[in-house]
Amino acid sequence: MVNKGGRPTTNRITVLDIFIGKGKSFSHARLMTILGQNINRVSLYRTLSDLVDAGILNRTMDSNGVLQYYFANGQSDNLPLNPHFKCKNCEQIKALPMLPAAYLNQILSLGHVENTSFFIEGICMKCSK
Repeated sequence: MVNKGGRPTTNRITVLDIFIGKGKSFSHARLMTILGQNINRVSLYRTLSDLVDAGILNRTMDSNGVLQYYFANGQSDNLPLNPHFKCKNCEQIKALPMLPAAYLNQILSLGHVENTSFFIEGICMKCSK
């Protein structure tokens, strides 16, 4: 965390432990339920924002319009586009291979890209058995 530009505070460590331990995505509301009285709503928003800014967590909008946070695992959601698959059952998120350079170049030719999200949702092979 220090290498990423932030202090390893109690809140950051607690939240990060949840993401690393579970390997799932979480919304702010779901994290509030998990953490209970251990952190207030505003502190959790700030903590999530700090972890995203540090490149430790990524965030994306799911198909229901809910902002989901997940462990970056060394992969940034900044360009180039890196699609992800989320299981709607177990909520695991897996990074997919990056899109081809030609695809990225065409996107960049349209203008300045400020936000990207390429999120595929379905049921993973493990859960479909």
